[in-house]
Amino acid sequence: MIYGGDNMQQWEYKTIRSPKVAFTAGEREYEMTKELNDLGQQGWELVQEVATVSSNSNCLIFKRPKAPTQT
Repeated sequence: MIYGGDNMQQWEYKTIRSPKVAFTAGEREYEMTKELNDLGQQGWELVQEVATVSSNSNCLIFKRPKAPTQT
């Protein structure tokens, strides 16, 4: 099997930090929900949350299909 080539889907990635706090009903939960919905509207899909050891936050990793380049 050959991988790669012109027809292979290309991805772009984005990372954001999320505080390591329990979300409770309130303003912070609303802000996080709004931010995630905004990213979804832009085509971003959450693919993984990575817990960090050295900080008080988690790293959220998103991906979306990369726009084709003009030739």
